[in-house]
Amino acid sequence: MSDGALDLKTRTAERIEAQFAQVSGDALMGDLAQAALAITESRSEERCGGYRTVAIQRDSSPAAVPPPDAAAVRAAIGPLLNDPRRLPPAPQIYIRLVKLTENPDVSLGQVADVIMSDTASVAKLLRLVNSPAYGLRGRVPTVAAAVRILGLEALKSVVLASSTDGIFGGPIQGDTRMVEQLWYHSIASAVVAKVIAREVGWRDSEQFLVAGLLHDFGQLVVLRGCPEAFHMVDAVANRQGRFLDAESKIYGTSHASIGGLLAERWGLPPVLLSAINGHHHPDPSKPYPETVAVTNLADVISRALGIGYDGGFVMEPIPASVRSLLGLDGNRIRAIAHAVDEEYPEMEALAVGW
Repeated sequence: MSDGALDLKTRTAERIEAQFAQVSGDALMGDLAQAALAITESRSEERCGGYRTVAIQRDSSPAAVPPPDAAAVRAAIGPLLNDPRRLPPAPQIYIRLVKLTENPDVSLGQVADVIMSDTASVAKLLRLVNSPAYGLRGRVPTVAAAVRILGLEALKSVVLASSTDGIFGGPIQGDTRMVEQLWYHSIASAVVAKVIAREVGWRDSEQFLVAGLLHDFGQLVVLRGCPEAFHMVDAVANRQGRFLDAESKIYGTSHASIGGLLAERWGLPPVLLSAINGHHHPDPSKPYPETVAVTNLADVISRALGIGYDGGFVMEPIPASVRSLLGLDGNRIRAIAHAVDEEYPEMEALAVGW
């Protein structure tokens, strides 16, 4: 084994040990840590570098973190949160499709015509439908075939998923690498969510994939709209360990709530709004507990595997309600993690090409 691969294995072990330190007595989290270590070490042996997109490393030295000027940052982020016009616009092809399908007499041909009016959307949709994430038998050659096979509700989810890369594109001031890492974390969470739904045996897995893809969009809204606020939270979380606490301290809200604002503006279905708002605090008494639980676990597993960035410097226990609802034990969580390891690289390559 090369020195580079050995060094990567050491850094991988150190990252996982630090992330899971606060939950070291939790048997299920221990199973997840062992799976993550085995997977990432295996990939480092295959090719030094593990996943092509791995988590950004941070200097945890408190001396490296400037004292936060929370008042100044909150003043800067206020206009972003208080003016909905500054939030990113919804993908137009998705909006047109939603409006069209409000008509109960709409035909599948009309739906196909709307999608085919946008050449880029056609290519993205067909690449996604034919990807390993969907596991359809046989190739789907046309939009008309995709409409027939998926049905209207699933189709809307797939169109939304294949359109969301636009929010990650366009000009940005500052840290473009962080934008990329947030995108990779979102892709990974989408794959994990799809795998979880399949493992549990739930249908309509498109909505789980989209929930995983969108759950952290609030972070991106802040990074693109007010980067100084995002980087201040990142610095404080790096020192103190919990991103949500740093968000509350610096700008008085959370990325989940900000993502909820975006979901409302886009007119997303209530199930996705619930997943975005509640993915850090699943509540089985609230609507759509299954999707929220899947999104929570998808976030945890993608973070454990070190794919991309989501501000998760430390792991927190998987809530008891999520464990119960998804029937989690050591065998199931290891099976999910290893399935994601197999399926993520192809999905990443596909999404990067969108």
